[in-house]
Amino acid sequence: MKNLPFFQKESAKIFLLIISTSIACFFIFHSRMQLNAQNSFLSFYVFTLNSPTETQKWESVLRSAAKVNSVYREGPKRQGFYSTDKKIQKMRMDWKRERLFANIHTASKSTPAVDESGIYFGTDLGVFHALSHEGLKLWSFNASAGQQGIHGTALLDENFVYFGTYEGNFYCLEKTTGKLIWTTKLADAVGSSPMILGNRIVISAEFNSPRQGYLVAMDKATGKLIWRTEYFGEQVHSSPTWIEGTNLIGVGSNANLYFGFDLNSGELKWKYPVGGPIKGTAAVYHSCFVFLV
Repeated sequence: MKNLPFFQKESAKIFLLIISTSIACFFIFHSRMQLNAQNSFLSFYVFTLNSPTETQKWESVLRSAAKVNSVYREGPKRQGFYSTDKKIQKMRMDWKRERLFANIHTASKSTPAVDESGIYFGTDLGVFHALSHEGLKLWSFNASAGQQGIHGTALLDENFVYFGTYEGNFYCLEKTTGKLIWTTKLADAVGSSPMILGNRIVISAEFNSPRQGYLVAMDKATGKLIWRTEYFGEQVHSSPTWIEGTNLIGVGSNANLYFGFDLNSGELKWKYPVGGPIKGTAAVYHSCFVFLV
């Protein structure tokens, strides 16, 4: 334990990145990965860019059945919190819309994206919606002819909204009207959430037969492919994360590996086995990728 001053000192802050309750924490250092498949533990890994090999430095095992939810907020760090000086009052329902999800999967998978212009989200029907802050319909866009729908959370900039569908297409729409600006076929399915870095959009995409996945970068103005990574060896549900001030993008996969890629070229920098599939998206804290296995 004396070898872990950073993790012990910063552990309380790191757990602010995870929405969960009543978690009992046991901090264990391993010189190499040791996972027991018989133990029903929730494993919590922190990857640090500053380690000599840019791989695993710390590991903690959480003995907990608490639910963990990923959010896609506050930029490519994916830190999932919002800072405000306002006092949080008791919450109450302001409005609600009629049911929008009615397909083979009725649960919502897409998290709403919200800015000053409105509320934007996709449904399992493959329809993308824009609502006012009062819940009034602004427009809708039918993005899918099948039954797979929209799983990822949309990306917003000043004028446009970007999202992928589980039919493998990626769309750019005008925020005020829902007009199609461009669309690009990326793979068999796109279930992750995009991030924007400069003039490019980065997102994960996957294939069904054979089961594969990769990371792609597109020109945000045209949808033209800038680069794509090598195949991961399995599908990828995780969304990419960027370490600010570096050219490093991280993403997990169902191949039990966490990957680090160069932002400018898509070149593989390193990959590390973690003993299980990575479904969620990493957050960044102190140049570390923080994620669950």
